[in-house]
Amino acid sequence: MKIPSVSYKNIKWISIKKPTKEHIEWLGQNFPFHPLDLEDSLSRVQRPRIDSYASYVSLVLQFPSVEKGKFLASELNAFIGPNYLVTLHNERLDIVDNLFRKCLKSKRETAYYLKLGPGRLLYTIVDKLVDSCFPLLEQMGNAIEKIDSQLFEASPKGIVEKISVIRRNAIIFQTMIKPQITIFADLERGGSKLLNHNLKNYWGNINDHLHKIWDRLEDYRELIEGLAATNESLLSFKTNEIIKILTIFSVVLLPLTLLSGIYGMNLSYLPFARHPAALAIITGIMLSIVALMLLFFKKKRWL
Repeated sequence: MKIPSVSYKNIKWISIKKPTKEHIEWLGQNFPFHPLDLEDSLSRVQRPRIDSYASYVSLVLQFPSVEKGKFLASELNAFIGPNYLVTLHNERLDIVDNLFRKCLKSKRETAYYLKLGPGRLLYTIVDKLVDSCFPLLEQMGNAIEKIDSQLFEASPKGIVEKISVIRRNAIIFQTMIKPQITIFADLERGGSKLLNHNLKNYWGNINDHLHKIWDRLEDYRELIEGLAATNESLLSFKTNEIIKILTIFSVVLLPLTLLSGIYGMNLSYLPFARHPAALAIITGIMLSIVALMLLFFKKKRWL
């Protein structure tokens, strides 16, 4: 089975896109990876984590990708040994693919990225993936600003849908970032021998970026919650205004309906029943009732 890889001196990088059972079996036969770690590489329901063994470190990291305006978790599985890095990922992590293709095409690029060891190569990959989160944050911030500007103009249904999407995106984003802050804080403190040879400052840099992302996500969540509360208040106010207008119509029409009902009985002894201008007189009385009621509502400041 042909497995894509690049090498520089004794350092090797194997990158597998959309891993299959055959890939997992090959890795199990050629590397000392725990079967459970290999099984997890095929699972799409995982949380970011790090597991250290005697001869290698297993990492599961997640980064957001966008599909139809919604954020999805794209997973990177990495196995790091003394002289190798094995990465497995789905089709949405183009950054890993692009970097690997550059190394495949150029020995110079391969030497540049692999010469400092698998730990530094892993840092380079993770750093690029973390940096790719910032444009998504900008996108989220722009969407929030747009909602803010349209809050009193756009249709309520459209605003509610946009708010729901951003809320969902922020929550999914946070579920990916939060556990990874712990992972890289541990690496910064020297929690893994294989990954801490002159790399503490680099892991600290990743951790700082993750904290910045987390802080901005917290700010965005507060903003979107505030906009959601404002939108709900606005909807409630509009609903109350509609109900008030409909109630006024009902109250105004009630005496008119009563009057027209009485005169609809065709009784001969009703006032103005035989008067030649009966229709005009009754219409005038009705209009007077409407005017008096509207003046009363205006005085009470109900209008």
